[in-house]
Amino acid sequence: MTTTSPQTLNARLGVREGANPEAQKLDSFPLFDWLRIVLASVVALGHQGMPPIGPITGHLSVIVFLALSGWLIGGILLQTSIRELPRFFFNRVTRTWIPYAFAIALGVLAAVLARDFPGWYEGSAVRLAIWALTVLAFVILWNYEMPPMRAIFAVLLVQSLAISGPRDRVGMFFGAVSYPFYLNHWMGAFLVNGIVNNVVAMPPVVSIPIAFVISLGAGIVTWAMIDRWVMRDRNAWYGRKLGIKLGIAAYALVVIGLIGGNIIRLYGG
Repeated sequence: MTTTSPQTLNARLGVREGANPEAQKLDSFPLFDWLRIVLASVVALGHQGMPPIGPITGHLSVIVFLALSGWLIGGILLQTSIRELPRFFFNRVTRTWIPYAFAIALGVLAAVLARDFPGWYEGSAVRLAIWALTVLAFVILWNYEMPPMRAIFAVLLVQSLAISGPRDRVGMFFGAVSYPFYLNHWMGAFLVNGIVNNVVAMPPVVSIPIAFVISLGAGIVTWAMIDRWVMRDRNAWYGRKLGIKLGIAAYALVVIGLIGGNIIRLYGG
């Protein structure tokens, strides 16, 4: 498979890096593109009813996603000056919130439909050592229920796949669509469950792959509609003051979530 520079790939995918300083702060890690789509697929298949394969579950995939985000965002932060922090917060918010808001809007619409139409929706040596530890952690997870080991495995898996090199076009595409696929994979289950419950019965061996394909298609469509547009145009939207405001808003929401969550937990609201 031929490889291409990240700049050329970005151009082909409709992403204009422009003056974005973050684009040059990390090496390319092509395996991360494939890791993203695998993780999103595991989450989607799990929500569509596929039984777990040993410790391979949607929960574990989310933990690996968090470890991967920590690796990438942490790597960017280590090379980011205080003056560049507004750009950092701006990029995080635009990349995350806009597609997330779209997914939430779709979810609210689906909830309204589900309310009005009940039953429609259901719910080197060092590297070799790291690889060996990753395999060992996975074997432990396969044989024993040890929640802390999930986090250890997640960090080891990300570390073991952090191999710099050129990214290929196919991998970069699937890496790009993994986030909207992850957010919107419920659509496949929504449609297929509606068909199974109201039109024609299908065994899980048929319904789950169909739901997966529909969900992946929905992820690709929403990436083309939302994510691709955001990544292409966000440099034109950027302003230092806006970046500062979004950074403050992001941390404020975290604080609100922590306080609100603890109130609900303590008082059973």
